[in-house]
Amino acid sequence: MIFWLFALGLAVGSFLNVISLRYKAGGHLFTADVLKGRSHCPYCQKTLRWFELVPLLSFAIQMGRCRHCRHSLTWQYPIVEVITASVFAFVPVYVQAAPIWIVAILVLILIALIDARLSVIPDQLNLFLLFLGFVFIGIKGFQNINAWSPHLIGLAAGLSFLGLIFVVSRGRAMGMGDVKMAAALGFLFAWPKIVPLLMTAFMLGGLWATIVLLSRKKTLKDAIPFGPFLALAGVLVVIWGDLVLRSFYGFL
Repeated sequence: MIFWLFALGLAVGSFLNVISLRYKAGGHLFTADVLKGRSHCPYCQKTLRWFELVPLLSFAIQMGRCRHCRHSLTWQYPIVEVITASVFAFVPVYVQAAPIWIVAILVLILIALIDARLSVIPDQLNLFLLFLGFVFIGIKGFQNINAWSPHLIGLAAGLSFLGLIFVVSRGRAMGMGDVKMAAALGFLFAWPKIVPLLMTAFMLGGLWATIVLLSRKKTLKDAIPFGPFLALAGVLVVIWGDLVLRSFYGFL
């Protein structure tokens, strides 16, 4: 079962790569120009054959190069495929409500890829995270007020914390897409898990900013997308959130 889940994850990871690389800022995510059409080399524009599109294997056989123009291909392809395959194979082993969280992690991966490339977080993906929060509430029962409370508190926490940074910095330290994402994550993860999620995201972002500043790849005037760190923190909380809450934050 793990083998077949891993194989399915490789295929889904390949599809996520396609969507993230075809998406254009300001456009819609799930449209024909993004989802349909033959894949081609981004450098020589040569249409790729089926045997050049086998997840992970084609990249390895071609040694990370286009078969036609021999230009080096981005390592995003195999890395995302392996990460997604690992999510499919191992999240069901460690996480309850695994199908919902697998879908959530796929959305987070897509957000991280798009934000890292374009510095934009599509509203469609934030809305999808909100929808998954409603799914959890529906499982508990829409008539149950106790089912709504932690999700609404989580939404308010994410919105207010990053929203305050956005307002105080006048949008220079935080983008509105990050604020929307924090609110959506708060609604999905609910209170109190949104707390370690935000704390982890800021720690990861601060660490990465320190690294790129010391390496002089960026300056203090350069913007660093925050979405990938929110996404990574979300994945970490999915897997280890309960343990972190019990061990370090004392919320449970």
